[in-house]
Amino acid sequence: FALGQFTLEAWILPDDGNTEREIIVRELESGARYNYRLYLDATDHLVVAFTDTAGSIRKATSTATIAEGATAPWTHVAAVFDPANLSLRVFVNGVDDTDTTTPGATNVPVVTLPVRTIGDGPAVTAVGRNYSGLVDEVRIWGVARTATEILASKDVSLVGNDGNLVAYYRFDDSDHTGTHSIEDFPWSY
Repeated sequence: FALGQFTLEAWILPDDGNTEREIIVRELESGARYNYRLYLDATDHLVVAFTDTAGSIRKATSTATIAEGATAPWTHVAAVFDPANLSLRVFVNGVDDTDTTTPGATNVPVVTLPVRTIGDGPAVTAVGRNYSGLVDEVRIWGVARTATEILASKDVSLVGNDGNLVAYYRFDDSDHTGTHSIEDFPWSY
């Protein structure tokens, strides 16, 4: 799903960890170039990143840490890249939680767009890579959704044919026997 603008959403309940854990990522298969990457960093902050057309990593980080472990509550996480105003934002439980004080956390406008066609081999879109814990209601949108839209729909299951919805994984349609479960499919452009 090569996107020039995006909204990424998921409900997460991560296990205890102190490494980077990817929630949603689209990466060149050879690594280190991202169209989008939503992950928890080693200090449990939510981060969204992409590689711009100049080859630089652009990212935004949350101010809050995400609760983890068996007794933690589920957390709704989202990230938005809006090319109209060149902003990159992260949301925790429907509220914009972008850290605007940390240098490098995109407290200045993003100057170039994400890499969409990344040459040098196939691109892979993945959910939950290097992630231990639970993930639910993953949504990938091909549009920059507003804070109001994110907050209004975070607690609602979608129909699945919503406008600009590129991918929707509810994770509640498996029969738990392995015959009707989700599989990974590398997608090449």
